[in-house]
Amino acid sequence: MSSNILIVGCGNIGSRHLQSLERSLTPLSITVIEPNMNSQKIAKSQLEKNSKNSISWFSSISELNHIFDLAIITTNAEQRKSIVDTLLESGNKKFLLEKMVCQSQNDYEDLIKNFNKHNASGWVNTNRRYFPFYQTLKNLINFNDNLKISITAGNNGLGSNAIHFIDIFLWLKNSSDISLNGDLTDKLYPNKRGNQYYEFSGTILGEISNSFLKISFSPVNNLPLILDIETQNFHISINETDEKILKIKNLKKFELSFKYLHVSDLTLQIVSDILKNNYSHLPKIQDLFIAHCELFKIFNSHVKKLTNKELTICPIT
Repeated sequence: MSSNILIVGCGNIGSRHLQSLERSLTPLSITVIEPNMNSQKIAKSQLEKNSKNSISWFSSISELNHIFDLAIITTNAEQRKSIVDTLLESGNKKFLLEKMVCQSQNDYEDLIKNFNKHNASGWVNTNRRYFPFYQTLKNLINFNDNLKISITAGNNGLGSNAIHFIDIFLWLKNSSDISLNGDLTDKLYPNKRGNQYYEFSGTILGEISNSFLKISFSPVNNLPLILDIETQNFHISINETDEKILKIKNLKKFELSFKYLHVSDLTLQIVSDILKNNYSHLPKIQDLFIAHCELFKIFNSHVKKLTNKELTICPIT
């Protein structure tokens, strides 16, 4: 029997999830919800011919009438909570959520309560945990090690992407608790997903016990994304953009290589892990609650500083 997969939202990210699932050797029954007909058209044009999978397309979640083995939610953060709540109420139990998960601490707390109420599970798609490079690094680092991670990049969208690197830091430290501070550039940047959202640049600092994280996104475009990772035992720098190891100390170079993997490369393995084992390397939504709340505070405080507006939701997606 084929597994029933739901994808809600089939724009850029959702279509990448769909492309990955299309490669499944085990037949899948895939239902896609996408109200934008142009997005549907683009997503369909990117699919392989002669697929073994059954794909059904709908424009509204209200058209659904059965429970799915896994629901992948790739809508904007503004819509995500209400969609998840609806699917939980109708009996769905397993979710893969894009990030940011939602736009406020209150909404996040409500989501966790609703997942617990329905005995359901939600994983957040901070998918660098599935990169072989980071999995090797995880095996080389003891969570008690003093760890320093520094990330520098161009104007890549700090609001959308900081959570990826915070999650790697949490994962390597085997923690879900973190303290964050921000020193952001005195400008709000447009967000390609809509005028109701902002993007940010600047620096976010994180700390867990004696370990430190620094994420610096410059307003300058086209700068490579560089990660510098140091413990008391080794030091390594990588260029994610060009897939190069720049510096390595106290490790043999052949032990590590870096390849950037996209959503279309990873989703099938993530979904297979969840369906077969009810497990994933990805964090559960509970694991990233504190990180999200810290980011909400940083971004909302910055918007207030620049606009003098008190926000109840964080304008990120």
